[in-house]
Amino acid sequence: MNIRNLLADDTYQQKKVLEKILCHHTGWDKADLIRHYDEEIDSALVEKIHEDYDAYNKNDKPLEYIFGYVEFFERKFKIDGRSLIPRPETEYMIEAVNEHVTQLKIEDWKLKRVLLDVGTGTGVLGMSVLMENPDFFDEAYLTEYYEDTLSLAQENFEQHQPSFGNKTKIRLIQSNLIQFMGEQWLIKADKAPHSIDYTLVANLPYIPDEVFDTQTEDNVRKREPRPAFVGGDDGLDFYREMFAQIFEYQKTSPQNRTMFLEMMTRQVDILRKEFGDKIAFEEIKTFHFNIRIVKGVMLHST
Repeated sequence: MNIRNLLADDTYQQKKVLEKILCHHTGWDKADLIRHYDEEIDSALVEKIHEDYDAYNKNDKPLEYIFGYVEFFERKFKIDGRSLIPRPETEYMIEAVNEHVTQLKIEDWKLKRVLLDVGTGTGVLGMSVLMENPDFFDEAYLTEYYEDTLSLAQENFEQHQPSFGNKTKIRLIQSNLIQFMGEQWLIKADKAPHSIDYTLVANLPYIPDEVFDTQTEDNVRKREPRPAFVGGDDGLDFYREMFAQIFEYQKTSPQNRTMFLEMMTRQVDILRKEFGDKIAFEEIKTFHFNIRIVKGVMLHST
């Protein structure tokens, strides 16, 4: 069987899915497929393609789990059931952080630069920031609550480590959000207020429980880990907990802190009402439906 006949086979109704599977197994892109329409493919490969198509079409298994990787900011990261699948829209956060770093370079503050990736999952956020800005940060901390998920992030860290630069000290830490900051991992700056500039990225679970259970696609509910999505009645439980930790740490170590967060539009208003006297929230990136990338700046009066 050649590629043209396979693509024309009525067994495969979802042609775009079939094309992606073909590209995965051949290493070609869509243009390559067209150029090789008449090329024969052996029966073993046809069988594997059919298995992958059935896993997606009949068993609701996402293609990323089938392939074992996800593409994020033009890089491949290992992915499996230990973590949710990073969505392309979250790449907007990397763009926002890059703009922030560019501004910091212009201002050239003589501060210690620290990156915090809270609830790192696969590690795509923190690692993408580091690869986009090699050697800019003095230290980077990627935290994850679940040990098995952290092991996945560790595998991605080892894969991409050569691209992080040589100067940044990077740690992957099992921690409940930023609880580790009160412990020995991070050097406190009690005697030098505002001597550290923190950039925090977090795409914490923010889907309200009921929304996830009633409005989310079947394959997401069936295949991806629920705890990675849901955040309580209004979806903000984890953000509230993280802010409480930040406020507590801020009492003894008042530093510059800028946060980049993902959430729903209406959730921004909720957080402004609850924490607007301590954190200045700004919606800086928008994408489909009502999802926002939000910049939060800690007010020094906190």
